[in-house]
Amino acid sequence: MERIHNRGVIGEVVSYGEVDSHNQGDKASTFMNVELEDHERNNISATSWREFVDQILPHLEGSPHQPVIVVMQLIKAPKFQDNSIVLIT
Repeated sequence: MERIHNRGVIGEVVSYGEVDSHNQGDKASTFMNVELEDHERNNISATSWREFVDQILPHLEGSPHQPVIVVMQLIKAPKFQDNSIVLIT
């Protein structure tokens, strides 16, 4: 896995999964998988956690026929088999 540092991503949400939760001990955290497509038609898989789920969900559910654009700055994304994987925490 190759590390990509301080990368910015602007992409349209092309698909997203259900909100789910992960339990670790007594703490539960919500998360949601999102698939983005950038201007070069590259797909980027991102997993949003906690408050980021709360921030993006109203836009996804409230705009079923409008594109939702996500801007992420200064992210660190491992690259695996020519795919970038982003974890938003």
